[in-house]
Amino acid sequence: MKASRTLAESCHEAGVRVPDDIAIAGFDDIPEGRYHTPTLTTIAPDLGALTMSVLDLLIRRIEGGAGPAERVEVPWSLQVRESTVGETLRPA
Repeated sequence: MKASRTLAESCHEAGVRVPDDIAIAGFDDIPEGRYHTPTLTTIAPDLGALTMSVLDLLIRRIEGGAGPAERVEVPWSLQVRESTVGETLRPA
């Protein structure tokens, strides 16, 4: 998300309008994205589910040693904010 914030600031300095000229979205839903101007659209992973998955994998590795790599998927949500749709089009 920090990269998204930096990109938005660089666009502003260059006269590129967000979201009129370019749409920006980030990942991780860091709190700063909610207060940035424009507010930043982000993918928000379910941190509780992610934490539980990591702990489960860790415990299984400790108890059974190294195993094959595993793919873990966790729920996520799209937080639509001004950086992709503007202030007037933002969902309620």
